[in-house]
Amino acid sequence: MNIRIDRSGHVYWKLGVSSLLIASMVFRPNMLGVILLIGIGVMVLQHRRLDAGVASPLLITLVSICSVFAAQPALASEVIPDNATQRDGGSGWLCDPGYRKTDDRCTQISVPENAYATDSRWGNGWECKRGHAEDSDQCIPIALPSNAFLVSTGWKCDRGFRRVDESCARVKVPENGFLTGSSYSTGWECNRGFRPEGEVCKLISVPEGGYLSESIAAKQGWRCLRGYKEVGGTCEVINVPTHGYLNGSSYGRGWECQRGFQAFDGHCREVVIPENGHLNYSGDGWDCDRPYKKRDGQCPI
Repeated sequence: MNIRIDRSGHVYWKLGVSSLLIASMVFRPNMLGVILLIGIGVMVLQHRRLDAGVASPLLITLVSICSVFAAQPALASEVIPDNATQRDGGSGWLCDPGYRKTDDRCTQISVPENAYATDSRWGNGWECKRGHAEDSDQCIPIALPSNAFLVSTGWKCDRGFRRVDESCARVKVPENGFLTGSSYSTGWECNRGFRPEGEVCKLISVPEGGYLSESIAAKQGWRCLRGYKEVGGTCEVINVPTHGYLNGSSYGRGWECQRGFQAFDGHCREVVIPENGHLNYSGDGWDCDRPYKKRDGQCPI
């Protein structure tokens, strides 16, 4: 039986083979390239519905190219040098801990005395042992003074001592004071009811109507109770007038007038509202209704 291949069949066969060859040149040897080649071949076969005489050569070409693509990764696999490990995903390699990449090989890192190699692939690749500090690519022993202990950043003074230059000096706690545990500043604070003055803790004298306070605003160590205000180091009673109330402020007069009243000469007087007027937003005055305008204490048209 003779299989006839018309002219149009030859055209589509050449088109399919050309597409496969172009794909084989463009795509690098990986699974994506193989999948794309198979896809192109299937689309050509299904779209043009080629007869057996055209389909067979096309499928043979497709299988041949895919076989080459499948074999190339093994042939083109990268050579991994000694003391290296392939990257996750199979592309490239990394030197093992304790080694650094030099051209296409891994050279061992020079670890100084009193140091150890780390797992990090960055930086020096080593760290100093406990009790040593890095200095010019070397690990120098840390000079530990008396009454101190080692920490990751160097050393700290024991409780009851504070750092003075490169030594630890004993903290002198005054009477009515206590240790803070800090190795900086004075290393002590005063008990409640006392405040520091120089190297001693002085008793805080709280006036009548006042109370002890550790607030930053309480510079003398005390503040006045509600209903009192500070005047010259004492706490004076705030005299609240009729129709007034305490505002809780430690400054000014210490009181405000109720809504509908206004402060005047130490007392609260009622706001008199003219015809066509109303109490303002603050409650201590009045405004004219619209479209009236304020004039001479009235709201004329």
